[in-house]
Amino acid sequence: MLAMLSGDMTESTPLTETPDVDNSDAALRRRFSLSEPQRLNGEERDFNIAALQVKQFHDGGIQSAKLQQGLNPVAMHTAPLDTCGFPEEVYHNLDGHLRRKLRAEHPENTGKNPDRLYASLIQASRNDQLSMRC
Repeated sequence: MLAMLSGDMTESTPLTETPDVDNSDAALRRRFSLSEPQRLNGEERDFNIAALQVKQFHDGGIQSAKLQQGLNPVAMHTAPLDTCGFPEEVYHNLDGHLRRKLRAEHPENTGKNPDRLYASLIQASRNDQLSMRC
């Protein structure tokens, strides 16, 4: 015990060099074969994953739904679609002119516009009626 208190012991440096280990999140996930972390913001594909989890819950119970969540995690928050990035309650409180202006500024939402859906359904119905007469 007294030998450890000597000045020589405290002045000596370690002879073995410690290797630099990559402890980044990606390296540790690769090393331990972990899945990707759960995303915070959802995308459109999360709706399909959530529907699959609901089906698993109804078919197999809570354990089946938890297993599905572990295999394919759904994002923590899924924003509503077709609201131009606004929360749903804010978007639906906007007047119609401002909604049309926002839809024009965000052309990625025009394919899911209910007005276009109604027009395409009418056109498909008319085409179906015309094809039945021939």
